[in-house]
Amino acid sequence: MGIINCNDEPGRRLDNQREAKMKWAKFLLATIFFAAAVGIGTSAIAADGLNDSHGVWRDAQYWHANHPEWVYRYHPEWAVDHRDWWLADHQGHPEWFNSPYWRRYPVWTYGAYDRGHVWRDAGWWHERDAGWFYAHHPEWAEAHPGWIREDHGRHPEWFHSAYWSEHPRDWNHPGEEYRRELSRNIEYQRSHPASAELANRHENDHAGAGVTEHQNTMAGGSHEAAANQFHAPAPFHPSEPAKSVSHGGGGGGDKGKH
Repeated sequence: MGIINCNDEPGRRLDNQREAKMKWAKFLLATIFFAAAVGIGTSAIAADGLNDSHGVWRDAQYWHANHPEWVYRYHPEWAVDHRDWWLADHQGHPEWFNSPYWRRYPVWTYGAYDRGHVWRDAGWWHERDAGWFYAHHPEWAEAHPGWIREDHGRHPEWFHSAYWSEHPRDWNHPGEEYRRELSRNIEYQRSHPASAELANRHENDHAGAGVTEHQNTMAGGSHEAAANQFHAPAPFHPSEPAKSVSHGGGGGGDKGKH
């Protein structure tokens, strides 16, 4: 029978207390990291939206559900990554896509047939065969600066074609050209006679809750990395004076074969 050393008990208790504190510290850190990750994920998902005149923030889903034509005119960047939106809306309301933005980025035409002669859109090709995507249809990426930045960082060799020589980019901020295109689209809407009527109708439909604060943030995989966010131009308000502006169209895809 062994001899119990009573002097060991305080040491054991001290070790147990230290171990318990370490476990608690690890649990607390894990909780903090989890909460931060959830917060970042939520902000990325709900990044696109506006405050109405009552100060209530509404996300892009709300504006599209209630005022889709207004979204396509003034915030096309909200719709471009939502294939389900523009695919159905273009079929039902092609007149919503007559602005300079959509003439430059006719995303519903971007795609090609696969080897099974099944037509696939640009997003499908980018996800499954990005090398072919950039080699044959780099213009499909223009409406997705987030794709451009991430892909250039991982595969700069995809951007050595003549297309990118003719359309140079700041690869760390590829959304700048995209932002300018959005700005040109807003200026066009300001100068277009139908835009004031639409804005007034939006005000009436929304019971005076016009947009007063633009909080559109492109984050994560939507358009730009969170560290490279930018604010698009504020939407047209009927009280603002109209401005004349020159605008350019162009762009487009084809339905080719892979």
